[in-house]
Amino acid sequence: MPVLAVILMIVACILVVLATIVMRNRYPAGSTEMGLAMLACALWVVMAAADGFLPLGGAGRQVVLTLRYVGTSLAPTLFFLFVIRHALDVELDRKWVALLLVVPFLSAVVTATNPMHGWMLRVDTVPVAGVRPPWGPYFRWVHVPYLYGLTFASLGVLFVELVRGSVLERTQSAVLILGAMVPFFVNVIYITNPTLPDAQQTPLSFGFTALVFSWGFFRFRLFQLSPLAMRAAFDVVSDAVLLVDRDLRLTDLNPEGRRLLDPDDDDDPLGRPVQEVLAKAGMVDVPLEDGAHALIATPTGAHFETEARVVRRRQGRVRGHVLVLRDVTHRVRWEREMRVSQELVRGVVDRSPLGILRVRPIRDRAGYIRDFSCVLSNPVADRALLSDDGTLVGRSFTEVRPPHTPVVMDLLRRVARSGRLEETVVPVTLPDIGERWVRIQTTPVGEDLLVTFVDATREVEMEAAANHDELTGLLNRRGLERDLGVLIDSALARGGVAALFYMDLDRFKVVNDMHGHAVGDEVLVAFARRLEECLRVDDLVGRLGGDEFAAFVRGATRDEVEAVAERVRRCGERPYRIGDLELEVGTSVGEAYLPDDGTEFDDLLRAADAAMYREKA
Repeated sequence: MPVLAVILMIVACILVVLATIVMRNRYPAGSTEMGLAMLACALWVVMAAADGFLPLGGAGRQVVLTLRYVGTSLAPTLFFLFVIRHALDVELDRKWVALLLVVPFLSAVVTATNPMHGWMLRVDTVPVAGVRPPWGPYFRWVHVPYLYGLTFASLGVLFVELVRGSVLERTQSAVLILGAMVPFFVNVIYITNPTLPDAQQTPLSFGFTALVFSWGFFRFRLFQLSPLAMRAAFDVVSDAVLLVDRDLRLTDLNPEGRRLLDPDDDDDPLGRPVQEVLAKAGMVDVPLEDGAHALIATPTGAHFETEARVVRRRQGRVRGHVLVLRDVTHRVRWEREMRVSQELVRGVVDRSPLGILRVRPIRDRAGYIRDFSCVLSNPVADRALLSDDGTLVGRSFTEVRPPHTPVVMDLLRRVARSGRLEETVVPVTLPDIGERWVRIQTTPVGEDLLVTFVDATREVEMEAAANHDELTGLLNRRGLERDLGVLIDSALARGGVAALFYMDLDRFKVVNDMHGHAVGDEVLVAFARRLEECLRVDDLVGRLGGDEFAAFVRGATRDEVEAVAERVRRCGERPYRIGDLELEVGTSVGEAYLPDDGTEFDDLLRAADAAMYREKA
């Protein structure tokens, strides 16, 4: 029967090629086990052909028989390992794999030594042409039950996967079952009928398995996608996923979909029209067209985003639909609350007494900020910076050109670079209002800047009144103490010579007693003007109270500072003409030098006061 031998060799070649492809490309989930199982089947087929069609002697036939039973034992074992890895995603520990391989190993040993004991096939009977020798005890009670048990277990797992698997992946399980069942049942018929002649029925049936697996490999991507992996991904998706057939009936859904559509488990939704199932959950007229999106509100107040996709066959015919339901209740509620909050904030901004702007930098290619565009403004800002009834939104800063644009632009650029809040008070001249003081606060908000401004004229005037002498207009003691703190720190850092002058009018009490306080006040004002004339721009001068004045003077040398003190004395010695009166009032000056006489305002003031009284003496 050479034709049968050729057929068996072709079957073996197909199995070897398919096993090589599967193992070489490392398809996931049990590809190695499946490739080895197909190689074991190929060995089984080749040895069956050799046993039936080659003229072999006793020793040669025993080797072929041993190898045949090696393939017979390994094929179901490896197929079982493939099934639990492919369908259940269970990878057995090495000790369990070794335990499963114990029986195939024993079968090989028992077969190789069968002439000695007849445990595999009995040898104590007279051979009859065309009749198989009777089973030995090992074959009957160990070999056959073990292999059939593994095959039953493998088919059982595949049947479970076929029932519970995703409708889009059940084809793979069906192909595996079909390919495995045919040789299994052929072998069952052969084993259970001892009178049947050995016509290589089981090896030939593997030809059907090879064809089915090959067709499934190229048609349904068999071994390339794990049904369990697909099912696991399907089950863990947090959105509800519904699979619908072309008749618009629900065929499968993931746990989240079941929780949504069948919370009470009282009526299985599978097989029912999908729109009926959705309507029961409060979702009516959900679109199923390819790419359709919708936002559905249920009577319970829940909101769902729906997305539909059409699954087509290669020929373009509709195979089914995939519908995704995403619960966006919290997002819709949050968006609604955000709109309310935005309206509330907008109301507060519009009613605020502050001018409020949000500006965005306009940069050139080098990154330099050449302007700012307004993206938000409130009515106060619009009225203050525009001459018409329009809005600042959408307009650039230089287009509007608010008062003192260069000063404000420099402030905005500085904050944009540093990313730190800054506040400043600047004088501005407003149309129809005149000069006012404005307090500007600038805060980074992402890439933008939030600018608030308010009229600070009253605040500045009150601060000026608190720090200036009402009679002479010079700084008062408080103003001197505030500004001298900064000047002393600067003088200590820069070096040079600095001194605090303490001055008073020598005969001022006589003027008050003889001519009255009004004349005395005019003498004080006149002396203040003389101090401003004889002191330099960088010198700080103020009135401490009564006829006592102070000045902070800096110079390159001590002689330069003393020359300023002498100039002050000469200015004070000139007569004062008040109305018809000509009054002689001298000036005493005491000097305290930094840092020899102190580094604090009070210490310098005491030292200068003492020096002045020494001069009077």
